[in-house]
Amino acid sequence: MTALKKQALEILQDVPDDKMNYVILILNGLNGLLNDKTDSNAGAVTELKTSADILEAWAGFRKYKGIIPCAIDEKAELSKARDENMRVLIDTNVIMDFIVEREPFSDDAEKVIELCLDKGISCCIAAHTIPNLFYILRKHLSTEERLDILLKICKMFTVIGIDSSKLESALRDSSFEDFEDCLQVQCAKEFLADFIVTRNVKDFVNSTVPVLEPVKLLAKLSEL
Repeated sequence: MTALKKQALEILQDVPDDKMNYVILILNGLNGLLNDKTDSNAGAVTELKTSADILEAWAGFRKYKGIIPCAIDEKAELSKARDENMRVLIDTNVIMDFIVEREPFSDDAEKVIELCLDKGISCCIAAHTIPNLFYILRKHLSTEERLDILLKICKMFTVIGIDSSKLESALRDSSFEDFEDCLQVQCAKEFLADFIVTRNVKDFVNSTVPVLEPVKLLAKLSEL
């Protein structure tokens, strides 16, 4: 036995049992390096550094033990966090309810838009909502007015584009009768939306993204 190995064994004998897990992690890392003939010197240094990082992270992690009360309700906290960071897709009919002041839905539509923007909730619309609105409003607003209002909508919301992948997915989805509604779902999925906000809930019975009427979204937001 060399003097260095003898010195190492003497040091190990003085290590407390509750610290031996650190020593084992280091020795396992060294053993892996010795057995891997293909490792370069640079690779060996990287492995050693990784082991040291793990030990440092573990020591730092242990400091948080017991800080959080054990009575915490994980499910409730997760649900609350999701609501606080809610992401929603606004369907075309909600925007139309506001623009044309369609009663009795206009107030709810306005409140949804205002609360989404004021509370910092991430809101998006599908790209095809823009041309749809352009043509729907053609008999009531001039071209200049329509362009103005649609530009403002684009600034208010994230616009999710329609690409070939979404089109193909929507075309293959036979569970939707309305192709445009299926595209809304595809856009909501890309946005990782928690909800699609629409007044036509019945059109989204097969949606893989949960659907809420404006009034129900308002109830959720009022609880935050």
